[in-house]
Amino acid sequence: GEANLCTLTVAPAARRQGVGRALLEQSLAALKAEGACSCFLEARASNAPALALYGRLGFARVGLRRGFYRAPAEDAVLMAMPL
Repeated sequence: GEANLCTLTVAPAARRQGVGRALLEQSLAALKAEGACSCFLEARASNAPALALYGRLGFARVGLRRGFYRAPAEDAVLMAMPL
């Protein structure tokens, strides 16, 4: 019943136009239709736009993975939401 969203990217030229929100909303709807009860994801701690988007759509911070990312090294913020 758990889903993990691994990668969601938007081309720089398409940012701030609702593309990321649409992709995420459609992905979450598809996961729910497939029977997932919750969704987890992680994002770079410095990625304020992504963290804000996830928060607006109902994700809550549930943890931190220190040094999770490489090149450059950075913490990952873990987020989850019920579907």
